[in-house]
Amino acid sequence: MFRINDFRPAFELGPHSVTVWGYCTADPLEQVLSRNYFLSLSSHVEPGALIYVHIRPALDFFTREPKGDPRTVLLMVCEVDRRRGETYVRLVQDFGPPNPDASTRERKRAA
Repeated sequence: MFRINDFRPAFELGPHSVTVWGYCTADPLEQVLSRNYFLSLSSHVEPGALIYVHIRPALDFFTREPKGDPRTVLLMVCEVDRRRGETYVRLVQDFGPPNPDASTRERKRAA
């Protein structure tokens, strides 16, 4: 679920003050890309805004190990419907997990 408190301006670009945003979540990428994920964001962004999203998987309750690999993606705001309070984004770049060929546990064993 989107949490506005974890959404912050990262930096601004150029003379027109285009803001690049940063957001960190434990939600899976599929959920972040779902239609109404950024529902409460419409009053904060404009079409064309960029959002870097860092996905930090939740920890397993028993093992305290991450339930997957962290990843970073870049999204672009495509449309903002302020009447409905909806924000539509699209995936621009998926930087993927640090090592897509090995899980977190396999990388720890190899170290």
